[in-house]
Amino acid sequence: MTTVIYLDVLLGINLLIAWCLLRATGWLTSSPFCRVRLCIASILASLSTLTLLAPTMSPIMQILSKLGGAICIVAAAFPHCGPKMLLKRAMWYFFMNVMLAGVVLCVAWSGQTGIMETNNLSVYFNISPQVLVFSVLSVWLVIKIAELIFVPPLQEISVEMQINVQNKKICLQALGDTGCRIQDPLTGQKVVLISLQGTKEFLPQSIFCAASDYFLGKIPTPESGMRLISCSTASGKMVVPAFSAQQLVLKQGKHIAKAETVTLGITKECFQPGGHSALVGADWLEQLA
Repeated sequence: MTTVIYLDVLLGINLLIAWCLLRATGWLTSSPFCRVRLCIASILASLSTLTLLAPTMSPIMQILSKLGGAICIVAAAFPHCGPKMLLKRAMWYFFMNVMLAGVVLCVAWSGQTGIMETNNLSVYFNISPQVLVFSVLSVWLVIKIAELIFVPPLQEISVEMQINVQNKKICLQALGDTGCRIQDPLTGQKVVLISLQGTKEFLPQSIFCAASDYFLGKIPTPESGMRLISCSTASGKMVVPAFSAQQLVLKQGKHIAKAETVTLGITKECFQPGGHSALVGADWLEQLA
């Protein structure tokens, strides 16, 4: 029996599926996401299904192509945070694809024959788009239920922080945010956020005045030594003034993380819960693990 494959349906449905699975991958790995990057990665994932129409490869090449495709897709979807996190994201994405295929098979296997075509580890189910969407939502629901059952409630993570700002040593209590990863686009350095309200007694006058002027609507000048960076935290996306500092030391129990230079972003209010004066993201917390 010959199965007719409609490319528009194949690509369109897989685009939606990839978007949902990548969002779920982001949730499970506490990875920040950008809609543009997710769209690009979803398009790549959709195009990868065209291997179904390619000549049959050897079993080893099929597995390598699938794993390589998963790594490329999550690399396009999320910011780079090292090979360990990249592999973790790729494994979750690959696992959810396998789980989705199993769900679709269970839903569709109702006495029909010839409903499935396979090639190069790509699977085409000759079923309605409604069944595929239902299957995606089923996987999504299973993930959310598992998250509610097995993921413990977020606990307040407190980190001791020391930083040198213009030869002045500042000691602060920082809040750890596992869902925050901020990188300075100019230097490539990881960013630590500090609160203007919580550090006004410690910051040099020139930096404090430049940051205060920004929150009143004045853009920092190059002479102030500050620039603007965008960041995304649990409270939402924002653009904040930033500057470079030296000799960062983070302490949590017996664990210590250090950096010779670091970019400090300044927000207006303190960080909740706890009214902390600084915030460190998941990339810093991983160094303290």
